[in-house]
Amino acid sequence: GMMGGSKSEGGISTSPMYSIVDLKDMGTAPDGADKPIGEVKNLGWAVVYHVPGGWMQIHGIWDRYECDPQICDPAVALVSEDGKSFSTFTLVAEYKF
Repeated sequence: GMMGGSKSEGGISTSPMYSIVDLKDMGTAPDGADKPIGEVKNLGWAVVYHVPGGWMQIHGIWDRYECDPQICDPAVALVSEDGKSFSTFTLVAEYKF
């Protein structure tokens, strides 16, 4: 993704994020090549708050992962609403010494 916004004290920066992971079964094709088995997509958004004083930043990161039910862990398929996607939220406090 690309971060945009204000890095000044008290400012907020945001960033859209997108990534794709191609999953392969290493060396299982008849010719010894890697066999593609699927992909996992991640679409996310990050928000960073620059605390006044410049000594800390607070990050909130939301990620939404999508994958084929055949390649996702069965536990993921059981807890997700559609059997192939799930979301996470990460909160990070970054201190500057």
